[in-house]
Amino acid sequence: LWLVGAVKPHLPEGELDVLDWGCGPARVLRQLPGILGEEHRYWGADYNPRTIAWCRRHLPGFGFDLHGILPPTGFADARFDFIYGICIFTHLAADSHSAWLCELDRLTWAGGILLLTTQGDAFREKLSDAERIHFDAGELVVRHSGKEGHRVFAAVQPARWARRFFGTRFAILEHRPGQAQAWGIAQDVWILQKEAPG
Repeated sequence: LWLVGAVKPHLPEGELDVLDWGCGPARVLRQLPGILGEEHRYWGADYNPRTIAWCRRHLPGFGFDLHGILPPTGFADARFDFIYGICIFTHLAADSHSAWLCELDRLTWAGGILLLTTQGDAFREKLSDAERIHFDAGELVVRHSGKEGHRVFAAVQPARWARRFFGTRFAILEHRPGQAQAWGIAQDVWILQKEAPG
C-alpha cells in the first residue's frame, strides 16, 4: 500500500495502536497487518452503522467504533500512535473540520503520526468561477450538495489554508501535493506529528 510507504519512515518503533478514521468497509485496514506487521493493534472508526456492523461481523481481530458525523469517538485520550484518514476531510463542513481536528489531537499520543488527505490546489479546475474567488483567497471551499459525509458533499482545501489549519495542532512533516493522473486528480497527502508538550 502507498500509505505504508509514505508513513513508515516517520512511525515510532515498537508495537503500535493504529486507527483508520472513516474506515468504511475497512478495505485499507484489513490489508495492514500483512504489510505493516501483525504485532500492531488495529482499529477502525466510522459514522455509518451498517458499515461498522458489517466490519464487526466479518473482520475478527480488529476493533471498531461507531460514532456520529461529529465527534467524539469512543476512544480514550492519547490512544493511538498512528491515525490515517483518506478522503474524510474532503466531505466535511467547515465547522466539522475544526471539531474533528480537535478530536484527532485528543486521540493521538505525543509523538504520534497522522496521515490525512485533502482536495488541494490541483482541484481548483473543478471549481466554479465564484468558488475560485474564495479558493484563490486561501479559503476553504465547501460545496453543500447532499448530506454531509456523502461523496457529493465536497470540501476543497487550498494548500495554504490546509497548512494553517493542520499547523494549529500538529507539526507538518510532509506535504505531497496531488496532481492530475490518467484516472483523475490525486488528493494532497499530509503527514503530521503531535509534538510533546513543552
